Amino acid sequence: MLAVVGTTILIVEDHPATFLGLRAYIGARAEYEDVGAVTSGEDALVRARELTPQLVCLDLALAGELDGFEVCERLSALPAPPRVVVYTGQEEPGIVTRAREAGALAVVAKSERHSEFGRALSLAAAGKPYTSPVFARAAAVRGLTERQRRVLELMALGLDNREIAQRMGLGTETIKTHVRAVLKKLEANHRTHAVAIGLRDRFIE
Repeated sequence: MLAVVGTTILIVEDHPATFLGLRAYIGARAEYEDVGAVTSGEDALVRARELTPQLVCLDLALAGELDGFEVCERLSALPAPPRVVVYTGQEEPGIVTRAREAGALAVVAKSERHSEFGRALSLAAAGKPYTSPVFARAAAVRGLTERQRRVLELMALGLDNREIAQRMGLGTETIKTHVRAVLKKLEANHRTHAVAIGLRDRFIE
């Protein structure tokens, strides 16, 4: 899958080696146009307003007062919001939910191969979501599907079945089925116990 030729990208990354690597990777591909690179969240917001890039490649751990999640939220609130591709060294499963809720379209782990990063850019340029497989692996060890892990994350926020159903766009009975499956797979006695296991084993944050 190829991005539209000339898709503009703003890079937001404060690690020097990664910063240079991203610029080299993007600069070598004709389908993208590197319109700038910054190292702080504050500068990212300024440049995004000035340049109106179509994509922003955003690290979560940044120099300055704003972290990547807050930057993502503010980018998403711009009059011409870019599609945000989070590129992060943090691999806890809960990172994906936080990034999505902040407005990210794609979440890529820095440990993934360059081909996965390229796939994320292509999908994001086409308006389609992407999540690195690494984020599902920890939960998969216990047999949780991605949807069941999402239900567990929302349980951890204190939402009841009706509220989870509304958040996920599913029926209440479907959510009840997922909750029962989560409890069984985690060998939990009740919802609070399941959340505690998820936090302990870092399926969720």
